Amino acid sequence: MPTKLLLIGSGGHAKVVVDAVKVSLPQTEIILVDENLDVVGQKLFAEISIEPFESWLICTQKIHISIGDNEARQRLFVQAEEAGKSLITVIHPSTSVALGVHVGSGCFIGAHAIISSDTTIGQGCIVNHAAVIDHDCKIGSFSHIAPNATLGGGVEVGRKCLIGSGAIILPGVKIGDNVIVGAGSVVTKNIVENKTVVGVPARCTNK
Repeated sequence: MPTKLLLIGSGGHAKVVVDAVKVSLPQTEIILVDENLDVVGQKLFAEISIEPFESWLICTQKIHISIGDNEARQRLFVQAEEAGKSLITVIHPSTSVALGVHVGSGCFIGAHAIISSDTTIGQGCIVNHAAVIDHDCKIGSFSHIAPNATLGGGVEVGRKCLIGSGAIILPGVKIGDNVIVGAGSVVTKNIVENKTVVGVPARCTNK
């Protein structure tokens, strides 16, 4: 009997998660549920039916929150934990994870991502395709490191941050909670919480 994995969310990020599961665990039976009633009954990749969201509550399968939005992912993660569900991390087999790395529960690590030594990644995070996280970094829970972003050694990223595609965070920089770093930006100094920064070098767009 194949192992069952229930995914909450059926949008674009779910497609990425499904692909990683099929490559790494080809015998896994994937079950998809979604809060959006408009997509219930449709199929992902013309083969996986999307079930009503409420059905996940009665399931005993392992669960992964396959939603890119940080707030929604945290909300559903907490709900699943309170319901006693087992939240698992999905890691694409092409990922490089070094010695001493700690990855929290319910994370997703995408294809060709590199996570270097003694880095800590909080629960419910996304480290997307080809992102590079150098040694001794700390990533807060429910943050998203987008494709091709690069974090230098010793970088600290707070909770529920979005580090945009291709962004570069220089070594030792500390980023507060709920920060958005625009795609392609270069962050050269610390950023306090609740800020959005863009550009080269990155500057705040909100005061």
